[in-house]
Amino acid sequence: MRKKAFFIVSMIILVVLLGSYKKEKSVLLADSIDNRYDNQAIHTTVNLESFIEDNKTNIDRIKTKSFYKKEDDYVIDYKYPYLDTSFNSSFKVFNDFLSKKYLSEDISVRGTLNEHQLECNVGYHSSERHKRLIDYKVYSNEDIISILIYKGNHYKNDQYSYMFQTLNFDTIHGKFISYKDIFRDNSKLDVLKVINHTLKGQINSESAYEECWELTVDTFSKYKNNFVMNNEAIKFYFDDCIICPVYSGSYSIEIPKIKILDLLKDRS
Repeated sequence: MRKKAFFIVSMIILVVLLGSYKKEKSVLLADSIDNRYDNQAIHTTVNLESFIEDNKTNIDRIKTKSFYKKEDDYVIDYKYPYLDTSFNSSFKVFNDFLSKKYLSEDISVRGTLNEHQLECNVGYHSSERHKRLIDYKVYSNEDIISILIYKGNHYKNDQYSYMFQTLNFDTIHGKFISYKDIFRDNSKLDVLKVINHTLKGQINSESAYEECWELTVDTFSKYKNNFVMNNEAIKFYFDDCIICPVYSGSYSIEIPKIKILDLLKDRS
């Protein structure tokens, strides 16, 4: 009886040790697919407004893939969207872009170790360990698939920085679209005026925005393609320190489409 108990305990210890080894070992999981649309990882790393609480619907043609690599001086942990090409062969264009942009191991490692500094100086350059997280949020899954890519950089002493990239994919024509495809020509200053008017209202009425500031023409020119959209609104996203201080947790400005109908191209 004692021998049997000793054997069982020994096996449990062996399983635990093997599990710990697997966690520490560098691994690429680019083919691991799950259907996670809740983006719970974002909930546990940062309180980013309420954008992750929209659209919890399971979307058959959009899957989640993962990429994980751990070394002594950095961790890369990506969750990224993958479009099922069985629904539309043009989705390969989207998937190929994601693969080249984020999933090359060499590019990902260099991007983590040599990432550009934010426009504000909060001492992140002195970090001893880097962790890069990527997750995403689907805003629209119709003729235009509109996705927010959320990028979190974690540093020592629980310091963080956040950056965003948006992807708007035209499923009818099988191509990515940008500002010039949605807004009328020569509309930039008018769109900026609407954004600043909205931002000023939030600065005056919402505590999360009270220390923010209006956008300049140069800054908007740089970020004008960084938007997501659905049937009701267009939301522009900005990296840390662009419109608000790093501690505010405010990164976006949402404009109802009804307010800018005269600035939008007719896509019917």
